[in-house]
Amino acid sequence: MKYYSLFFAAALLPFTLFAQHSRDWTAVQQPIQQLFNGMRAGDSTAVRDAFMPDAGMYTAVINKEGKPTLHKGSLDRFVDYVGQVEENAMDERIWSYDIRVDGLLATAWTSYTFFHNGTLSHCGT
Repeated sequence: MKYYSLFFAAALLPFTLFAQHSRDWTAVQQPIQQLFNGMRAGDSTAVRDAFMPDAGMYTAVINKEGKPTLHKGSLDRFVDYVGQVEENAMDERIWSYDIRVDGLLATAWTSYTFFHNGTLSHCGT
């Protein structure tokens, strides 16, 4: 399968429902930073706390037949994995944010580069 984008569904991070009634982009960025800081630290608790309790993880891929497919992953397995890696083994760097807030709903598109054990793994949005 060719991976071309990692997609966190709209219901994943706390900012999606609790962006406050303002354009406080800091409130939107906070759980994203918590997630990536937790990944760098190998802190599964910080990573878990960045998500809503019923969050799901999805990856958009092109399957072997060349068709776009949405693959449902396991947040529990991801959190467990983060807790098993050494500190700084997972380093996801955000290069830009496109944050939009409408009442209680916020979305954040981020351009990122992901390094695994200091080696470039992939990049995307």
